[in-house]
Amino acid sequence: MGRGTSEVKDKDLDAADHPDLSSSPESDDAARERNEMGGFKDACWAELCAIADGSGQAPESGGNIAVGFRIRPPRAVESADMEPCVFSVGKEISIVKPGSAEGEHTFAYDCTFDGESRQFDVFKALGWPCVRNAWIGFNISIFAYGQTGSGKSHSMMGTEDNPGLIRSTGNLIFDFLARSGFGGGVSISCIEIYNEQIRDILAPFMEKGGPVGIPSNRLSIIRSAVRVAKALGVTSTASNLKIRETAGKGVYVEGLCSCPVGSTDELSQCINGATDNREVRATNMNATSSRSHLIFMVELEVPGAAPEGGGNGGADGATEPAGGRRRSSFMPSMFGSKAGGGGGGATRRAKMNLIDLAGSERSKATGATGQSLKEGANINKSLSTLGRVIAALSSPGSKQMPPFRDSKLTHILKDALAGNSVTSMLATAHASAVYYEETLSTLRYASSIKKIKTSAAQVLLRLRFLFFSYC
Repeated sequence: MGRGTSEVKDKDLDAADHPDLSSSPESDDAARERNEMGGFKDACWAELCAIADGSGQAPESGGNIAVGFRIRPPRAVESADMEPCVFSVGKEISIVKPGSAEGEHTFAYDCTFDGESRQFDVFKALGWPCVRNAWIGFNISIFAYGQTGSGKSHSMMGTEDNPGLIRSTGNLIFDFLARSGFGGGVSISCIEIYNEQIRDILAPFMEKGGPVGIPSNRLSIIRSAVRVAKALGVTSTASNLKIRETAGKGVYVEGLCSCPVGSTDELSQCINGATDNREVRATNMNATSSRSHLIFMVELEVPGAAPEGGGNGGADGATEPAGGRRRSSFMPSMFGSKAGGGGGGATRRAKMNLIDLAGSERSKATGATGQSLKEGANINKSLSTLGRVIAALSSPGSKQMPPFRDSKLTHILKDALAGNSVTSMLATAHASAVYYEETLSTLRYASSIKKIKTSAAQVLLRLRFLFFSYC
């Protein structure tokens, strides 16, 4: 749990509210899903290899923000006879207010998910394209938006047994690294924006030594990062970190700690360690309501070839050329010519922002008072600013300057919404008629997001310098 007052565990809430969560022994359905995931990973790797040898189609680096919409099933605390307002989820989502002459509203998105959808379904549609872009060298961003209690954190985070977008993204990256036989590097940071202050919530976990069982080379890097963090005042009690912006780095948080990870287990430990420090509090609508915006920042580096003697030689069909130097067969021709020749391939670098926004809320519905009321007001203020930014960006020919600097959230999201990033959004909503106004507002919000265009530049490095080693 985080620093809030809720006594209800996340997994308890999720198990009651999401039918795809279960602590029982693996069922036939679970076994089929596990096998399906294995086949899906094989297909994804084959697609990357096809892009590498020129037989496959490389993804576009720009275009409209991809938007998915997920309807959560009725919550355990809701009445069984509560009338739904969302009655059609397919290529389009239709919504109507029961007993009203208002009429039907219909919205189209890139992908939609009903109350029976699985975490895996969401990842296939939204997560995998982002991993593919990051592996090739494009910065990516995924963020979840919706009313409090509508399933954002479940969709983004999930659990170790039923992973959401953040965990599944990391799992697939490490699967690719293992198949490729490259060196490579993955490093993560994590912040929350709480009451318009930026907190490093991974720092306390790092102060305690970071992931258990990591090799000594990465442990020394963590200890060095902790020493730097303490020198900068980034400790478990630190807050209000500063946002900086330069032409070279874009928008970044100054003094942010970074933890190198070399496996899915280490990644999971870091995720759990950071989210344990996230601000949560019980409200009438959500027993573990997030009171802050959370952003996981992942840095990925993938060399153009495996290092001397590296590689597992199995997953990617690596061969042993003359001279004994082993190279991965995953040598992207689309990169090699840009790397200055010589056969080494170019190292690709990508930054990934995985964002779980706090939910918009009405104090009357949440019953918020005191500190919770203040938190809700700051959440709504930052989301309102995000709405104004989106309105400015989605209006063709508009001369209005997007107010990125009016909130910490929109300043950090500047590159994701209007800069060097391939961006996707998952919107979530309730199906019950009691939430009709909030659901309709979210549907309209997501439609506005779809109008925004972004463009990303591929990051290729001539020098094969890695900030740490994967293995």
